Amino acid sequence: MREFTGLQVAFVELYSDPTGECWSNALKSARTAGYAEAGLRAAASKLMANQEIRKAINELVKEHVVESLYSPDIVKMNLARVARLSEEKNDLSTAARCHELLGKTWGMFSDRMIQAVEDPERERVLTESEKEECRRIALWRFDTRLSEAGPEQAASEPSPEQKRLMGT
Repeated sequence: MREFTGLQVAFVELYSDPTGECWSNALKSARTAGYAEAGLRAAASKLMANQEIRKAINELVKEHVVESLYSPDIVKMNLARVARLSEEKNDLSTAARCHELLGKTWGMFSDRMIQAVEDPERERVLTESEKEECRRIALWRFDTRLSEAGPEQAASEPSPEQKRLMGT
């Protein structure tokens, strides 16, 4: 592959960027890259006819497509979609896994709490009693059999399933 001039490199980058205003527009890309207005149409046509330029454009477009397919926002959106579809099909294990992964992206499942009031830079690890209380409240919230009981009752009277999960 031969070396490109600065104008050619600029043209390829402008033409290949799906987020830019010159995306897939040879005339606009050539103008923005700095080609002379007088021979703009001819320059754009020659650039698009050049096989090396076309190869470079195709490589950059492939990179942009891969980046856009696996951006964090797209992955989160797909996880949410899969979770919703799994719930509709009553595939609760898949839905729960999707929700877990979404929660991890938001930092929801961490044993560390930021004490923003005292010192925003300081983190502390939860004590075992705090972890236990969080576990009991979480089990109470997701246990439909104890829907009438409050968290105090659930903490004092765990079901056999809750005992198994808590390791008691």
